[in-house]
Amino acid sequence: MPPPFAGRLLSLFPDVFSTLLLAYEKTGFVDKVVHRSKTVGGTVFAPSNSAFRRLGPRANAFLFNTPRGLKCLEVLLRYQIAPNVTLYSDAEYEAPEAADGEGEGTEKPRSGEHFELKTLLEGKSVSVDVRKWHGIITGMTVNKWVHVRVQDGVAKNAVVHIVDRVPIPPHKHKKAEEADEETGEMSPEELEERLAPYIDDEVDESGWTGEL
Repeated sequence: MPPPFAGRLLSLFPDVFSTLLLAYEKTGFVDKVVHRSKTVGGTVFAPSNSAFRRLGPRANAFLFNTPRGLKCLEVLLRYQIAPNVTLYSDAEYEAPEAADGEGEGTEKPRSGEHFELKTLLEGKSVSVDVRKWHGIITGMTVNKWVHVRVQDGVAKNAVVHIVDRVPIPPHKHKKAEEADEETGEMSPEELEERLAPYIDDEVDESGWTGEL
């Protein structure tokens, strides 16, 4: 049996991803990406329910129940997806340069264990590090402090990594590899301040579309 699309894969585990699936529904994110893909492959860093809980009840209430919060939530969702590059723990596939987005992804030689992946949040990337011990993969981290708890979930159009915290874009003047340590719970004011610079300029209806 071929693997399902990434969105379908996530929906098979509601006990793990019900909050993320609700985020897709509340923001209309899936409607913006389904059936209009012009990408080849992708990497999804999917926060679990416990990852969202780490933000705290006030932050979650803000994200899911206020108009401004929903815009911030869409920023977070865009930052979780890196299109056109499929990064497994032991292999990296980059989409071919084709205007129509068709064709097979080609394996890219790995020059190291540190990667910068451009995300759907225009101009922002996630920093990914793969740790090894005597050639054995011992872990993956995103922006230094977000740990990948389950690696290499194979989907038809992407690879899915389950992360233990919600990846948050670094401050506007910082790169992904310079991101601050995220201690977990955040107030709505802190979260809005962190994400506000990306809302008006980066989140709009004409952004990337693809199949989830």
